[in-house]
Amino acid sequence: MVQFEHPDDIPGTAVWSADGHSRGRIGAVHIPYGMIQPLFVQFPAGAPRQRLVPTVDAELRDRGLVLGYSDEVIDGGPTVEGGAVLSAGEAAYAAAYYGVKIDLGGAALTERRTGVGDVGSLHPGVRRLPPVTTDPELPPIVVINPGLHEGPAR
Repeated sequence: MVQFEHPDDIPGTAVWSADGHSRGRIGAVHIPYGMIQPLFVQFPAGAPRQRLVPTVDAELRDRGLVLGYSDEVIDGGPTVEGGAVLSAGEAAYAAAYYGVKIDLGGAALTERRTGVGDVGSLHPGVRRLPPVTTDPELPPIVVINPGLHEGPAR
């Protein structure tokens, strides 16, 4: 299985629909403030309008990130401009399309965050969201903590 050691490693990764179709490469990830797991990926990289899809039910495999949604569902979903920084309301709207509930935790619908906060990234494709939580919770599928290794200590 492929693992990312830092969110900066995610943009440029191949992305696939649940039914096995290539969707291009990830252009950006959106990470709620205070978390390291991305809530959304957007793709295809370089396109003026890009699909915005949650990482809930996604799996990281050798060929790239396989989303938990079919081509048909993705094609009917929301799009954003390539350089989008999402507001809390936009994130909630996009998540609702995919059946993911977001708790805004008191954030105003129009609240936006710039920079990337706790993930310590300078990559323009790693973007911060206001502090939101999801139901179901995001699985730890994409980012690992550097320095942690499986197996016996050396």
